[in-house]
Amino acid sequence: MMHEKKTTVLFILFLLCLHFFCLLIIPNQQASENLAMVSMLEPDEGVVIPVMQRMISGGATLKEALGHFIVYEYYYYGMPFFGLGALIMLVLRGLGLEGNFPLMMTVLRQLLSVLPTLAALLLITYIQDQFKSWRSAAIFLLLAILPATMRNAFWLHPDGLVLFFCALVLYLLWKDEHRLGKEFRWAAVVCGLLTATKLVGFYFFLAVLLCLIWYVVKKQGTSRHALASGLCFMGLMTLTFVLSNAFLFSSYGREQYYYTLRGQAEWLNKGYGIIYPKGLAASLPIIKDNYGSFAFILLALVISLYGLSQKTSRFLAALVLAWVLPLSISVFFFTHFKYQYWLPVALPLFSNFAFMLPVSWRETKTKWGIPWVVQLGLIIILLFQAFIFIEKDIAIIRNRLQAMDNNPKIRFYHESIAQLQGLKNQPQKVYYDYRLYLPPTGQWQSATSYDLLNYPFIQENQFTILMLSAQRIADYLNPNAVGIDPAQFAESQRFYRDAQQTQIEGFHLLYQDSTGLLFIRNDVCKAYFPQENCLP
Repeated sequence: MMHEKKTTVLFILFLLCLHFFCLLIIPNQQASENLAMVSMLEPDEGVVIPVMQRMISGGATLKEALGHFIVYEYYYYGMPFFGLGALIMLVLRGLGLEGNFPLMMTVLRQLLSVLPTLAALLLITYIQDQFKSWRSAAIFLLLAILPATMRNAFWLHPDGLVLFFCALVLYLLWKDEHRLGKEFRWAAVVCGLLTATKLVGFYFFLAVLLCLIWYVVKKQGTSRHALASGLCFMGLMTLTFVLSNAFLFSSYGREQYYYTLRGQAEWLNKGYGIIYPKGLAASLPIIKDNYGSFAFILLALVISLYGLSQKTSRFLAALVLAWVLPLSISVFFFTHFKYQYWLPVALPLFSNFAFMLPVSWRETKTKWGIPWVVQLGLIIILLFQAFIFIEKDIAIIRNRLQAMDNNPKIRFYHESIAQLQGLKNQPQKVYYDYRLYLPPTGQWQSATSYDLLNYPFIQENQFTILMLSAQRIADYLNPNAVGIDPAQFAESQRFYRDAQQTQIEGFHLLYQDSTGLLFIRNDVCKAYFPQENCLP
């Protein structure tokens, strides 16, 4: 009977996974006509695609080809992510499909974001219920319809793999049952892969320490063995980390990786150019939009604490909380919060609702009836929250499907091209803000920057055309904006203030709308346009 029930649950979970995987294919096909369109909607995708393409660019010799693949020179994310993406591209090339850019983006998003996410949800669900009751379907659905989960499935980014590796480490530590056996050692290997992909793996230190302490307290072995197991964990994790990021065997790769990590740490702590808001108060609007109200999250925390009081769930509750606590403190108080940063711990935390859900309704009957009331109340709350999540998910999917419908950035591009029609086949150096749209155009050489602009940057690069985002100008001229480097920020604000007043030195405003401003260098304007069109 139990076997039949588990088979039914597995079949339901399979159908749910298939439904979500197929559901996300259509929106993941959208807005992917070319790299410029992808970059416009999600700049991070626009950065990683050229890196993967460069990795499989080959070379005159096998050594040169391997060098391009291993030393890929963009170490914000590790080789497990870039390597898998590049290999998928290589397969598409072998099938003659590399030129189909929308198909390539869809395949990459589905295989590197959607599929690992679904695998992570299944692992977390299994930890809670072992696929033996209706709770498995309920927990899986709750985690799958989180707006943060949905948003994370719509872009090519390491966070899908990060979710899977985090869930796998958690599963292995739970499966080990604080025996410090083979599952514990495999957890170290996976944690090394996780850390190589994104440095999130370091935050498992408290969960690993918990396993070591639990091992000693439960008198399953000596403290000496616990210490040796802890050192073994660190050794395996470090070895896997190095082997997974093969560029570390190159002195050039190590040097670049060091500077990347140092720059990334500064960015996470302060911001790009201007100081980003940090702290729980600044994070709450994003948290509410992606994870539900503060009361809902607090309820998950309370139920996790309840799990500590129950013998059957005590170790799992402690393990989840030991994983949740360090990363939550970091992302809420020490970095500028982004929704995907909290997702690896939010999913296990919300899965703890299973602690108070009955395996069957027979279990709800007690002498005083309090558990029945509590469990029914929790189910009502979860259903209510699920409706809110689904409503947001529908909006997210609709926005994705309609991303190109009368898009103002596309319109700004076409209006700008209409103004510059005579220059399309002339060699020009064009700067465009990274949130704007600029596909390859004629003989134009284009460039963008994530840093704040200033006059020396524009002059040194000898740009002849500037396409500036009105929103970016407004952001950097915001009276509340504080520069990381006050002197540099003042210089950048001087440039942006001139841009806002359409008086950039050496440039003439050719076109402007609510989305952007198009400037052309004075000498180019006079060479290709009537004199009256180039007057200040």
